[in-house]
Amino acid sequence: MTTRRAGHLLNGLLAEARWSAGDLARAVNALGTRQGIPLRYDRSAVAHWMAGSFPRPPAGELAAQALSQRLDRVVTPEETGLVRDRGGAGSDVAAPSARADPVGELMALCRSDAGSTHRGALAGIVYDAAYVPPPVRRSGTGRSAPRMTHRAGAGDVELMRRLTQVFSDLAAAHGGGHARTALAAYLGDDVARALRSTAPPGLRAELFTGAAQLTHVLAASTDDAGRPGLAQRYYRLALGLAVEAEDRRMRAIVVRSLSAQAARLGHRASATAYADEAVRAARATGDDATVSFALVQRSLTYALRREERAARADMAAAERMHDRATARPGPFAAYPRSGLDYQRAEVFHALGQRDEAVRALRQAVALRPPEQHRAHALTQARLAEVLIGDGKAEEACGHWNLFLDHYPHIRSARAEQALARLHYGLSAVPHQADGAALRERVSALARTRRTSEG
Repeated sequence: MTTRRAGHLLNGLLAEARWSAGDLARAVNALGTRQGIPLRYDRSAVAHWMAGSFPRPPAGELAAQALSQRLDRVVTPEETGLVRDRGGAGSDVAAPSARADPVGELMALCRSDAGSTHRGALAGIVYDAAYVPPPVRRSGTGRSAPRMTHRAGAGDVELMRRLTQVFSDLAAAHGGGHARTALAAYLGDDVARALRSTAPPGLRAELFTGAAQLTHVLAASTDDAGRPGLAQRYYRLALGLAVEAEDRRMRAIVVRSLSAQAARLGHRASATAYADEAVRAARATGDDATVSFALVQRSLTYALRREERAARADMAAAERMHDRATARPGPFAAYPRSGLDYQRAEVFHALGQRDEAVRALRQAVALRPPEQHRAHALTQARLAEVLIGDGKAEEACGHWNLFLDHYPHIRSARAEQALARLHYGLSAVPHQADGAALRERVSALARTRRTSEG
């Protein structure tokens, strides 16, 4: 691409967005901060881009994300004119492989993540708002397993199931910052070897489903650890493994998670597209719990666009499906009512129905198992934020204290973000004793965390 052509593309997008060079610079810096990539671009840097220069990665990808959010449609990095090509930046580990081999990519990515060789490259992976999930594979089109001396057995599947429960419980209790690399090591070695081994077709499908579930847990933990770009890469690999297993239910779950991640990052167009696909895939399974899980996420995407009737219709349908579901408790088997209530609260809040959001959050808190420190902390923090927005400072302080009770037990980027919002929210209660006590407690916890990490 010529520099003149590159500059023309960016100028056209900025005109469509009604943004100045400074607006784009600020948006790129903010997105970088949210993804753990500190940047300090200013309007003069963007002026050079507009003249046709190529910035260093990942500025082009982040600019595409910023413009996607501004225009409420997907803008690819190529459309900005700020990237030379999709494969030109970063190491082999940081860039997706051109070959459709989820096992090989899983092995390479997990081994790099668990070790330190490519740690810097992995930290530079940015979220791709233009990603489109691959189409559903027709039955019988999966690749045959490679011939190896090791033969996988039912014990491999059982161990995957047990460890899925273990790592899911750890993440719910203590956040994504704990034991994440241990899971990456297990996936990169033992699981990858099992997937490369010979096995009958039925057992092979179970192995790939088990690997998809574990990879999904790793993706969610990585996202909670504050690395959304790397997390998305794991979600994509989980989806590839589900495709290999021809497991439509797992496909629906992964795409639904992609929608939730996109919504949190502000990519409404991607969140909506993923949610629609998740609902289609879930309905094809006929599993009530999965359909409920997908519908309530699509309800949120409608709410974010202020389409209240559609949002409430999906939410009501999700509740009906949840009440009908008969799956046994456990990760990837059932959708806990506490999770549904938390998601309902997010829908109500997006619609401006704050009283209903508070009621749903109270229901979610009451149903959370006591050992799930992360889930309790985030729910209490969210409840406090909604209450402080309604001017109920005293009640909000009570829930913030409950959040802080759980905070020392977790290592989670979302909890850190909640703590930052707590500090900001305390400006609404500057003269109350509860506010002063909370400020002191927050400062003490922050000092303890810095000491333990130092």
